[in-house]
Amino acid sequence: MLRLHQGEGLGLLRLTSKSELDRVIRGSRFALVVFTGLACPACEMYKPVLEKLAELVGKDMPVVEYVVDYDPEPALELGIMGTPTTVVYVDGKPVEGFVGAVDLPDLLEFLAKVASKSDKQLAEKLEKLAEKVKPLYGGLYW
Repeated sequence: MLRLHQGEGLGLLRLTSKSELDRVIRGSRFALVVFTGLACPACEMYKPVLEKLAELVGKDMPVVEYVVDYDPEPALELGIMGTPTTVVYVDGKPVEGFVGAVDLPDLLEFLAKVASKSDKQLAEKLEKLAEKVKPLYGGLYW
């Protein structure tokens, strides 16, 4: 079931099936997918970061929370063994990722680094956003 949480951008997409995930990934140049679990405290702590990210960049790339409990196949295909796991897709292919949760400035910097390899304009936008939100976090996570 596709559910959209409203925000300034497209909002955080919470997906629960491989077909939905495939449709979003295939339809986007860049996509951020975070594989989560229902019984994952770190995933719940990460969710506000993802929601804010979706507000900031949702017009440029979909931000997806994929709940593996409903359909684990996409996570298993990537060898994902723990949640949360963040994966960036470029042109429908997974290119980089990490396990665990990070704060918003670190997530924006990670995305900028990945985007710099194929879309300088998007990378610059993400870098500027990271610099803009850093002072709001003051070194604190979440």
